[in-house]
Amino acid sequence: MGCHQCRSPRVAASLLAVGLTLCLALGLPAHAQDQTIAQMVHTSWTGKDGAPQSIDGLAQTPDGMLWIGSAAGLFTFDGLRFEAFNPRSGSPSLPASSIESLMVSKQGDLWVFFFHGPPACIHDGTIRFYDHAEEGAITVLDHPQQDSDGAMFAVLNWRYLVRLGSDNVWHKIGNPNGRTGDLQGVFIDSQNTLWVIENNLLYRKGKGDSAFTATDIHEYGNARFAENRDGTFWMIEQTDGPGAENLQRVGAAGHRLFAPRVKGQLTDMVVAADDSVWIQTDRGLRRLRLDEITPDSSHRSAASPDVFKVTTGLTGMGVGRLLRDTDGNIWTGGEAGLNRFQHANLVPAFVPPKIDVWFTCVDGQGDAWVSTGDGHLFTMTSAGATRILSGGGATNLFCGTEGRILELLL
Repeated sequence: MGCHQCRSPRVAASLLAVGLTLCLALGLPAHAQDQTIAQMVHTSWTGKDGAPQSIDGLAQTPDGMLWIGSAAGLFTFDGLRFEAFNPRSGSPSLPASSIESLMVSKQGDLWVFFFHGPPACIHDGTIRFYDHAEEGAITVLDHPQQDSDGAMFAVLNWRYLVRLGSDNVWHKIGNPNGRTGDLQGVFIDSQNTLWVIENNLLYRKGKGDSAFTATDIHEYGNARFAENRDGTFWMIEQTDGPGAENLQRVGAAGHRLFAPRVKGQLTDMVVAADDSVWIQTDRGLRRLRLDEITPDSSHRSAASPDVFKVTTGLTGMGVGRLLRDTDGNIWTGGEAGLNRFQHANLVPAFVPPKIDVWFTCVDGQGDAWVSTGDGHLFTMTSAGATRILSGGGATNLFCGTEGRILELLL
């Protein structure tokens, strides 16, 4: 019998053995941990659980309720039950048209936008339609946005930039190029800058500006946007064009910034609490780590892309919608149902390679140590396990005084 002895470096963690896998109790706040999608707690709901299919809209109202827009109508989900929405007595009903998107206003009301026809606003269970536009009939109203003052903006019939007036009529406010063009996206950032894509070119209009300014950034097809904490934002395009880039990052002044290439057709995205970027693609979920979105490639990890597919548990592929809720959880809805991803308090640290026996101890400084049955000695941090020694067959592990670690070997 032999003994390995060493002094403890300064590391801190908590340890728990679960089944045959050693898991690490992470001491960092959940939003600060870089967990892969597979390490997170994944919960899914399909048709057998009552979840609607063909989900095209997700939103969360201030009361915490999750709202789901689908081809079959509007549903609520409280974490246990899915229920079709029924308005209060005396309120008009929602049309049978498929729902294209949902939006929660700054007042806490739920707005419902359809693939055809005017939008509806739901307040305290009562529905009101905003079906008047100075340009005439509303064939479709999409790309809704709201500024810091509460004013609602949208695109009318694919061609007119409009704002909802105090008379509850959608009024034209003038397209960026001064003429009637094809509008493919609208976004209002946290600084109240209005961004509009017209005829495949991105324009910006800052708060207080009298006119739009063209950027040198082109975008093809209907666009979706997501803002970072630093005021920059991401754009994805849903069709290809000459020189098209399916993911772009834009600075507050309208300049193009570094953006990685993502394979597949992109349909939606959201920025997570840890500043990673989640993207729904036709190949599954793709999560961009912070090292992937920095322009300095010297800090880029060699780790494989963080992807989650049907083969790893995702409920369905194809077009999907993403939502980050008030707790920082990521939701995705698609053709086959609903998924939720939560940061895990425990994630796998390692699986002993040969003998599924291990010994643990915590020294006087609060440092955690692990010895496996085939003689490997590890220190544990929130990032995982670091091997210190190898060899022999461990029969016990002791954390002694003065930071000394004793590993008994056969």
